[in-house]
Amino acid sequence: MNKRLSKFLSFMLISALGTASMPGITAKAAADESSYSIEIPDTLTITKPGWNELPGGIKASGTLEEGMKLVITPSTSNDFKLVNEADSSQTISYDLRASSTDTSPVESWSFLSLSSNPETRTVGVNVADYSGKAPGTYTEAITFRVEIDRVEVAAIVDLSTLTADYEAQDGDILTGTLNGVNQPYKITIADGASITLRNAIISGYSNKNYKWAGLTPLGDATIILSGDNSVTGFYENYPGIFVPAGKTLTIKGGGKLTADSNGYGAGIGGGLQIACGNIVIESGTITATGGEGAGIGGGYGASCGNITINGGTITANGGYYGAGIGSGDGSSSGTNCGNITINGGTITADGGYHAAGIGGGYKASCGNITITNTVTKVTATKGDDALDSVGRGSDRTCGTVTIGGTVYWDGTNYQNGGGNEITKSPYEYPAS
Repeated sequence: MNKRLSKFLSFMLISALGTASMPGITAKAAADESSYSIEIPDTLTITKPGWNELPGGIKASGTLEEGMKLVITPSTSNDFKLVNEADSSQTISYDLRASSTDTSPVESWSFLSLSSNPETRTVGVNVADYSGKAPGTYTEAITFRVEIDRVEVAAIVDLSTLTADYEAQDGDILTGTLNGVNQPYKITIADGASITLRNAIISGYSNKNYKWAGLTPLGDATIILSGDNSVTGFYENYPGIFVPAGKTLTIKGGGKLTADSNGYGAGIGGGLQIACGNIVIESGTITATGGEGAGIGGGYGASCGNITINGGTITANGGYYGAGIGSGDGSSSGTNCGNITINGGTITADGGYHAAGIGGGYKASCGNITITNTVTKVTATKGDDALDSVGRGSDRTCGTVTIGGTVYWDGTNYQNGGGNEITKSPYEYPAS
């Protein structure tokens, strides 16, 4: 691999059987058409063996020359062991991980694109059990190697040519049309992979022998949108795009995406009694429609994780009893979704019968709902017999509802005129 720029950073990790300190790092460099700034926080308090997350993680901003990526690789002189300053025979093992759910150490963090807005990578210190260790201060220097490398040439996969199931790998570009009637193949995304949909159509066919979504990440995944794309689920119990429970799907890019369930699932999220994980939308023009699930969020009778929208033009249509964004139909068993946070973009969300535009579906609750004053426009419309356009559907409650810094629902009662605001249908923020 052609190394275009290499730079070394280091900090000291210190533990006094409970406290670790990382002096702050800010590094800037430039080469050819690439330039970057790296930031690492200055302190980390280790409170227990196991996962301890570095607040803020690693932040990178700047520009990357086309075809290049930024790679940050950690290394140590003591093989990831904290050494007692007074007695070097006393050590505490640890490793660095990219997620609290990871079961193995991280080898490196990569940034495939940079902008003036810093991108963040999670950093955690997974510490071995230190009970029985001698008191004292344990230290080790960690070195980060920062490189600008060439991106490996992406594989362009024409879906129309597939003759079997396909697992998309990091960097793959999916294009063409998968006709589910003649090509009943399951399309998955490798754990941790970032793929591009470029004028791709996955047209699922509902058949009980095809029990999968239109697109199924196997773990954390990123989908980059380019051109006009469409994904429809296969068997009716599944969503258009599935998000595994405990994992995070991030969608971004300048393209378009239409995602639909073929029955009981969400457009993007979970399926019939199939829980889903976290959904993050950074950008793109996205239309998501649920069957009896949410447009974006939970399916029928199943919970989902947190939903975060930071930008884009988003249209989310809930299914028969599903919220536009939030919980699906909970009538078979009480279900819920996590927190819903909308920080940017133009959002239109329509709820189904008994369901909020943003929030709870029928007999389904949700966590806290936050819409910040950095959004362009949010329009939420509740379904018939729902309580709120933003907040509760019916027969269940939700956490707090905060819009533009004002709390309209405190989890129990309306506040600050919320009974006259978030009950409007449609509800608009900012108001027209």
